[in-house]
Amino acid sequence: MGETEVVRRCKACGKPAALLETAWQHSTWGAQSGYSTDEWRCQDCGADFVLRPWPRLAGLAVAGVLLIPTCMGLPLIGLAWWRWKQDDWNPPVPGAKPPERRFRSGPKPRVCAQCGWSAPAARITAHTHNGLPTGTEYEHECIKCGATFTIESWWGMCFSAMSGSAILAASVAILLFVESWGWKLGGGLGLGAVAAFLLGQVAWRLVNRVRFPEVPGS
Repeated sequence: MGETEVVRRCKACGKPAALLETAWQHSTWGAQSGYSTDEWRCQDCGADFVLRPWPRLAGLAVAGVLLIPTCMGLPLIGLAWWRWKQDDWNPPVPGAKPPERRFRSGPKPRVCAQCGWSAPAARITAHTHNGLPTGTEYEHECIKCGATFTIESWWGMCFSAMSGSAILAASVAILLFVESWGWKLGGGLGLGAVAAFLLGQVAWRLVNRVRFPEVPGS
């Protein structure tokens, strides 16, 4: 690590020991936006924090303002403020020497179900909708046999489960209360198929977490 690496002062312990772990590059329709979400971790106490670009913070704040009439408005505004303050709470320290890395962020390697060897994460994809996170997919690849599998974040599975449940409720409502057979078959069964896909995907991702456990001690 060169001394040109940026070091930030950790809010948790007060020491200049926080280093950049991962910079998530944002893109729109495949084109780079020039913004990134940066994950930092203190190499002294292990605390971590995330610095987000201002367009994402502004979008979250605007969403909160628009949703003030609902129960979600003020929490979203508070979340936007808390995320914005991370830069002030963990400021860069000019000229600070980068500490030795003791902690690593990111997903742990998992045990390959086919051969039992370690399968580290080969690709990480964070999904968002209008600036709001909807889950993160971790694609792992075995270093011995090359087998690949995908692990979904807990939030991603919760989001899919909530979406699937809402669509399933709409499907049941159409089947029970709409008299038109066209709507019953097209709307009710169509939405039911979408709900089954989403909920089935959640179940499969849960099975993957059991089939491919984290490497012990990693």
